[in-house]
Amino acid sequence: MLQVVSATTTTPTTIATTTLTDTTITATITPTLATSKVLILITYCIDFNVSGVRDMEGKGRLLRGGTTLQDYVNNFFGSQQTVAYSVGTYILEGQNSIHYLDSPATTSATTYKLQAAPENTVSGRSYRFQTTNGPSNITLFEIGA
Repeated sequence: MLQVVSATTTTPTTIATTTLTDTTITATITPTLATSKVLILITYCIDFNVSGVRDMEGKGRLLRGGTTLQDYVNNFFGSQQTVAYSVGTYILEGQNSIHYLDSPATTSATTYKLQAAPENTVSGRSYRFQTTNGPSNITLFEIGA
């Protein structure tokens, strides 16, 4: 392992649009070798605003700069299926994680970030990241190859 970069965010972020939106989970690494791989480990804390509905699904995207590395759909954040709640009720989904091995092929500063969106915003459905339930973290490991 050549280097490790880690970033923790506690900035509350609400996403109430079906357009993929930055979560503030981001970190930058400058690989020492163009042949290195970067292992990306993300843990994030998320709540759902179920707003009177019984289920909630969403989508996400892991990016390197403007390049999509991985799209996640439907159960990306874990499908929430519960009894109906009153409008504005947030329920804790908890800590989730993503692992991805990238080959950026560069020695330039490289930024990774996570975007997310609910599947729809009917009745005010939304996601909240980095609430009082916990922070989110992204760790980048440069692995020499």
